[in-house]
Amino acid sequence: MLKPDECKIVKQITIVSPHTRHGEISIGYFLYERPMTPTYKYNHKPKEERQIDYLLTYPLQENFPTDQIDKIILQSVKDIYPKSFARSYEVYSTFDIERTERLVNRPFKNGMIMIGPCFADVDVYSLTKNEFEALNKPIKVYADYSSEIIENYYFNGYYPLNDETILDEIDKIIFL
Repeated sequence: MLKPDECKIVKQITIVSPHTRHGEISIGYFLYERPMTPTYKYNHKPKEERQIDYLLTYPLQENFPTDQIDKIILQSVKDIYPKSFARSYEVYSTFDIERTERLVNRPFKNGMIMIGPCFADVDVYSLTKNEFEALNKPIKVYADYSSEIIENYYFNGYYPLNDETILDEIDKIIFL
């Protein structure tokens, strides 16, 4: 087992694209890791509520944390590829580290995710002469098949205008 401060959650965002012959295909994914904290951790069921199916389906995706940051990142992809989805993995042991290494040990192309302010439901004219922060984070988009089909991926996410501190939290995220 890893030390508690080394435990993490890895999020995998799978990019699902329409395909003329196959309906939809996964064309690639990107990964990021977040440290586990008292508020951002896997939510285990109490022992008395565990059934055999709990062990057969562990870890359940619904028990992983998903906060506003995770939603912003996933939505930036879903705005272009609506069928895309997120999957989470625990990193508690060297086995989990090896699984993550297998996920990144494949062809990839560089991409970018830009997080900027959301001006929806705001009188933008009242904001003239104000400055708002944006953040560009490089990502690696790993190929499920041929890396030729993943070119120049650039995703735009939006944070609430009243919460610029979210950029500091996103900036701490390690994209793998």
